[in-house]
Amino acid sequence: MTLSAPTQVDSRDTQENHAGHRNKILVVAATSLGIVFITHLFLSGHAANRLHQTCAICRLNRVDYTSTITGRTRSRVAETSCSAWYREKSEDQHDHVWVRSPTVGLVNFYGQTIGVSDNDETPGRAIWLLSPNQQIEIYEHFDGRLEAKALFTALAHPEAWDDRADFSIVYSLRQWADSGFQRSWQAPVELRGWLTQHNH
Repeated sequence: MTLSAPTQVDSRDTQENHAGHRNKILVVAATSLGIVFITHLFLSGHAANRLHQTCAICRLNRVDYTSTITGRTRSRVAETSCSAWYREKSEDQHDHVWVRSPTVGLVNFYGQTIGVSDNDETPGRAIWLLSPNQQIEIYEHFDGRLEAKALFTALAHPEAWDDRADFSIVYSLRQWADSGFQRSWQAPVELRGWLTQHNH
C-alpha cells in the first residue's frame, strides 16, 4: 500500500492555493498602484490660480488663491519693509490700492507651480519695477509724503495703463534715485498735464 498519490494531490492543492494567493496579492498591489497613480495625476493637475498683489501706496503684499473647482478665493497678506515703514512714518491706516502682478501662477494641490499665465494688461503693473525699499527712499526724498502717496495712487489708475503713463513715471523715479535724489523730483514734461488731471 502506497501514499504517494494523495501526497501528490495535496501538493498540487497547496501550489494552487499559493498561486491563487499570490495572484490576489498581485491584483491588490496593481490596483493600489493604479489608485496612487491616478490620485497623483489628479493632485498634480491645475487646482488653483495664485495671484500676487501689492498695495501701490504702502506695498503690503497679498496673495490670492482661487480654486478652479469651487471658485472660492482665500487670501493671505504679508508685511514688507515699506508697509511697516509707511504705517509708522506716514499713516497708521489707509485704504489699500491693490495692484495685480504681471503674471498669474497655476498651482496644483501640492502647492507647486505648474505653469504661468500672462496678466500684464492690468493697471498699475509698473509699480512692480520698484522694490519696497526703493519706494521707501522715494517717500523719504519727496517734498511731501502725501504728494508721493497721490503719485503712487495715480499709477494704479486705469488710464495710466491706457496712456502708458505708468512706466514713464516709474522710469523717471528710478532715474531720480540713480542720480542720488538730486533736487526735487520733476515729472516728465509730457506727463505733467496727465498728472494734474489724475494726481488728486
